[in-house]
Amino acid sequence: MEPILHTTHVEAFPKDELRLLAWRREQLLRLGVSRRNAYAYAETVDWHDVAVLVQRGCSPDIALEIVR
Repeated sequence: MEPILHTTHVEAFPKDELRLLAWRREQLLRLGVSRRNAYAYAETVDWHDVAVLVQRGCSPDIALEIVR
């Protein structure tokens, strides 16, 4: 039996993907999404969809809930 190799979350992403994730988080933060939510959902939501709702008057965290 071969040993199981463990990687940390950071090691699982190439540098370019980490930069993209950081950029997505920044976009969500600029829209007014809370830091906790920006970090939790940056990988899974399209920030453009959040931006459209915010521009139409929706609160940022509610907009994030809608697009999740």
